Amino acid sequence: MAAELSQHALEFEPVALEAYLVRIRALLDAGDVDAAWETTQQFLKIAPGGQGELPDVARRRAEQLMLAHEYAQAERLAEYPLRILPNHPDYLPVYARAAFAAGDFTHAADAYWKLCLPASGPPPREGKEWERALAASADAFAAAGEAPRGIAALEAARATVRKMDDGASREAAIQVELAGLRLYTGDDKAARRYADYIRAGKWGEIPLVDLDRIGFWYYRAGHAEQAVDLLPRLVGVTPDSQDVILELAWAQLEYGASQAAAAGFRNWRGSAAEWRPRADSPPMGLALSSWLMGQHEDALRWFTATQQRPEWLNPRWVGALYPSNTARMAAEIVRERARREAAAKSLAQSRR
Repeated sequence: MAAELSQHALEFEPVALEAYLVRIRALLDAGDVDAAWETTQQFLKIAPGGQGELPDVARRRAEQLMLAHEYAQAERLAEYPLRILPNHPDYLPVYARAAFAAGDFTHAADAYWKLCLPASGPPPREGKEWERALAASADAFAAAGEAPRGIAALEAARATVRKMDDGASREAAIQVELAGLRLYTGDDKAARRYADYIRAGKWGEIPLVDLDRIGFWYYRAGHAEQAVDLLPRLVGVTPDSQDVILELAWAQLEYGASQAAAAGFRNWRGSAAEWRPRADSPPMGLALSSWLMGQHEDALRWFTATQQRPEWLNPRWVGALYPSNTARMAAEIVRERARREAAAKSLAQSRR
């Protein structure tokens, strides 16, 4: 209604700036991004730089859609601020998260990478935020089937980060992700070098930053046995052992060590409220490990608890991010739940 009234106002007074803003806000709230952008372009021709709070309106609406699991629409809303303010660090995170959740891994990879190494201005301070953006970018490059492009981007970045005050540690983190992406493409030379250092405990010869990612990449590339060997050696050694515990549990699950995996998921003490690009929460891990142990009722109960991350219902999304055994078990649980729901519906209809 607001959009219609403001459109009528514009017909009578083409330069009524407030009417433009009202209409754009209404279109954004309604999710009509194309019409909102078309009107925004008209408005900015009249009032360059006058977008005001419009980018924040779109970002808030995108965040609401993320909570409602409407990921594709959230991605479209999250892109709107970036059309006005390209690559702005205040708006890239929501767009990156939405694109990743929607399975648009190419754009997710690019957005996370821009957070790591902006085209202009300094990158975020090195720390957990920067490391996770780097890891999410590499993971998205692999999921998109664009590992070679990711390798090229990370290689080019090494010369840039060397010039930074904290360049040594950033480059070390980039090299770990490079080893992982290369492993994913079948080149295990760099990953084996890291694995040998980890097994020998040569902590003085390599930076400790993100070494657990080597174990993760062995898991991600379908070499769970290597991951299960490496990751326990890093518990208590790397900066965040809770991440290692969770990665180890997923690797054990893929390897078939269901009881050890379930124990790891139960022992994890990380932040359950923290949003992760991968939907690798302990409840889903417990669903899968219960399924592997033949405890199907427990598996379905835990699976229901994961529905705050319905990406698991999307087999293409799961297949792009998780190795074969994990993806197969997830598909089996989804099918069994669908079978039971169909049977319950049929029974209810027969009793009418």
